[in-house]
Amino acid sequence: MKSSEEIPPVSELLEYDLVIIARPRFDMEEREGRDKAGRRESGGKPLICRCPYKGATRTADCVCFDRDAVYKSPLMSIRWKRLIVDEGHSMASSSTLMNRGVCVAQRLPVERRWIVSATPVTGLLGMSSGMNIGETEEALEARREQELEERRVAQTNEANDLEKLGRIVCDFLRVRPWALPSEGQSNEYASWKVYISKGFMQRQPGSTDCVRSILQRIMIRHRLKDIEKDITLPPLYHTPVYLEPGFFERLSMNLFLGGLASNAVASERVDKDYMFHPKNRGPLRELTNNLLKRSGFYWMGHSSADVQLMVSVSERCLTDPTKHHNKQDRELLESAIKSGLRALGNPVWNACIRNSEMG
Repeated sequence: MKSSEEIPPVSELLEYDLVIIARPRFDMEEREGRDKAGRRESGGKPLICRCPYKGATRTADCVCFDRDAVYKSPLMSIRWKRLIVDEGHSMASSSTLMNRGVCVAQRLPVERRWIVSATPVTGLLGMSSGMNIGETEEALEARREQELEERRVAQTNEANDLEKLGRIVCDFLRVRPWALPSEGQSNEYASWKVYISKGFMQRQPGSTDCVRSILQRIMIRHRLKDIEKDITLPPLYHTPVYLEPGFFERLSMNLFLGGLASNAVASERVDKDYMFHPKNRGPLRELTNNLLKRSGFYWMGHSSADVQLMVSVSERCLTDPTKHHNKQDRELLESAIKSGLRALGNPVWNACIRNSEMG
C-alpha cells in the first residue's frame, strides 16, 4: 500500500492474510482520534465548542475540537496477529517524524511485534565484516588498525546505542518489566535508564551479562553455519588489483598532501587547529574518505578557492620572519606551494573544477 492510497475499510481488510503498508503511510495513521485540523479530545472528554455561535452549526473560523470529523483508522478496528517492521531500527529514532510510527505501533491491537534490522545496535554488537582473503600483510595490518579505531569510536557511542535499544525494548516491543504498563495493568515497571544504561556505562558487575541476556531474549539471529546448511556458496577469490594513477590523480593526491603539510606547519602541530589533534579524529577521517579516496575516482577533490587558500597560507608561513622553520618544514611548504600553483596554472584542471568533472 503506497503513501497516497487510502486504507480499505475493515470488511475488505479482513479478506487478506497479509497487509503490506509503506512506512510513511503507516505513520499517517497517527492521526487516529484527531479531527481535520489535527486536534484531539482532552483527557478522553470531548472539548466543548466555545465559539460565539456554537450549537447545531459551527462558524467558519471555529478553533474548537470537531467530534463529528474525527478520523477513525481501519487498522485500529482489527486485532492483528503480528506486526513486522522492516528496517525496524528506525523505531529507535528520537525524532518526532520517526516517533509517529512508534505511536501507531503502541496503539495498534496486535499480539506480536517484530523488527527486521541488520543493525539494531552497532556499537554494542561490535560486528565486523572485513575481508581478509588474499590481502597482503600491510593491507591486513591497516584494516586491523582501522577496526580498532572504529571500536574505540563505537565505545564513545555506547550511551546512544543503549538509548536506542531502550526505545525498541520499551516503546515498540513493550517488554516487561521495562515497558510502561498498559491500561488495566499494575503501575510497577523498571526504569531502563537506572538499571541498564547507568549500570552498563559505569561497568557495574553483571551489567554486561544483563544487556547480553536482554539481547538474547528479544533477538533471533542467523548463524553462518545455519545458513550453510541450506545454501552452498561458491568459493570466493579475492585478488587486489593496483591501478597506476594518471597525471590528474597524482595532482589531486599531491594537493591533498599539500593541504595536510600546510596545516601541520601553520598550526605548529599543536592545539585544535592541527588536523592530527586527537579531537579532530572524526574530521580527519571524513577528510581522508572524501579527498584521498574519492578524488581519484569520482571528482577532482578540491576547489580553486581551497587551493588558493593553501598556497597563500603556505607562502605566508614561509616568509614570516617570526617563524623559524626547520629544513623539513620549509620543504613541506615549498612542495605544497608547487603543487597548488601547478594545479591553478593548468587550464584542464580548472575546467574540470568548474564543471565538476574528472580529468
